[in-house]
Amino acid sequence: MNNKQNEKWNPDENTREFMARKDHFFHACGDYPNRISGELLRQYEIPARSGMVGSYGSPAGISRAFADMAWVVMLYEQELIPLDTAQKLLIALEEAKNDSTYWGEDWLRNYFNGDERIASSVNLGRTLQEPMSRIQLRNRSIEFFDVALDTMSFLLDYAKEKRDLVFAAHTHMSQAQPTTYGAYLAAIFDALLRGMEEVETGYRHTNISSAGCGALEGSGWPVDRKMVADLLGFDGIIGSSYDCEAGQDYATSLLFGLTSIAVVMSRTSMDHEIWGTDEIGYFRVNGCVAGPSSLMPQKAHAGGELEKVRFYSNDVMNALHRALLSLKGEPYEDILPIYQAWGAAESGLYLSMLTFRLFRAYLENIQFNKERMLKTAAEGYSCMPDMAVYLIKNRGLAGRHAHRICATTTFLARKKGIKGNEITPELMNEALELNQDPLRDLLTLEEIRECLDPVKSILRHNNIGDPHPDEVLRQIEERRGQLAQFRARQEERKAKLKQGDDLLNGRIKAILEA
Repeated sequence: MNNKQNEKWNPDENTREFMARKDHFFHACGDYPNRISGELLRQYEIPARSGMVGSYGSPAGISRAFADMAWVVMLYEQELIPLDTAQKLLIALEEAKNDSTYWGEDWLRNYFNGDERIASSVNLGRTLQEPMSRIQLRNRSIEFFDVALDTMSFLLDYAKEKRDLVFAAHTHMSQAQPTTYGAYLAAIFDALLRGMEEVETGYRHTNISSAGCGALEGSGWPVDRKMVADLLGFDGIIGSSYDCEAGQDYATSLLFGLTSIAVVMSRTSMDHEIWGTDEIGYFRVNGCVAGPSSLMPQKAHAGGELEKVRFYSNDVMNALHRALLSLKGEPYEDILPIYQAWGAAESGLYLSMLTFRLFRAYLENIQFNKERMLKTAAEGYSCMPDMAVYLIKNRGLAGRHAHRICATTTFLARKKGIKGNEITPELMNEALELNQDPLRDLLTLEEIRECLDPVKSILRHNNIGDPHPDEVLRQIEERRGQLAQFRARQEERKAKLKQGDDLLNGRIKAILEA
């Protein structure tokens, strides 16, 4: 009998209490799998779904109120509206910032008991929307960058911790060469960072002011577009008034970067779900991220939250598709379908934050089986490239000659059911004979073991980008520098927006006290 069956496990009180409940659906997991994701879904999925259907909810109204306040300040300072009108509008708009139903002039007309003159002054010399959607998307982008940077920093810490966790990596779904989990995460970090840099480009395209553009020709009023841009913390203004409304490609620019990230998140989640299967068994996960079944009582599969990562990654790509379709085939002008693009971009930002946080929560709940990972690598044939190199360097063989010997040796090992760490000089001699190669006894048993040891293989691979633990550590520190530069740019973005807020608040205060 397995001795483990005789070992008494002493669960904590929380586990005892959980198992005493009647929630059989989750008993194999030992916890509620939606304990983590439930909160995240409420935080991100609901607003994401609103954006996907083109809803103009609370955040958009708040952004509109800020845009309107800056416009009113400019109108007053350009002497286009009198002081009392500016004061009344600014007092009303201060309340509007906290009202989820605010949507511009109609709201103001009700606020002023039907006074159309005051209410309509808010839109003097401009078209309705601009630059509300840009404010909305840049604010969501700032939030996204914070979430992403937090996750990326965690990835580097985790990669450092796991830089000596050896396993056989795959190409074409087949064992290829040994690597470490830390080296794998460093690669994932790089791919995600490229996507984040694309989102930064989208942010730059977004954070330029379209206020005062009119429909395409400007307004004919002596408005000061630069003043509004400064009051709202924009980096500049869009140079062509025609392009302000007709463009809308700042939304797709953001989504191109978010889609790059979504592809990486989807692919790495699939890797992990495969590695967590019972057949491979590189790790198990805590019950809070496992997957149960209403039919099969044994189910506590390791891909529970990972499938959600892929699900929401798909939705990011759907958001890009929606945005592109809203623009494709439309004339280059102000026309209603194109305004679906920015709502799709906002959805993409929410969904991307959700996937980042789900993936981090998943990694925090992995329990790796280091011995099984190493055993799988040792019993496979992923170190054969090292043996070929050894034959070339130490026996003077031509490259393809060495490759042929190692390939035939692997063929024979598979035919005979011999594992990689069981290969002998006799098997190599048989491979040489099968190749009609006159050479014999090329390697001793000790040399074969040295070549085919996955841990030693990792230590032999110490060039730039290789999986040697010291090289992975160097990569991590280099990437910490890249992340620090990204954080610095993020702080610059925040400072620019705060500068605009301070400037706007100062101008509003001066008007109200005049």
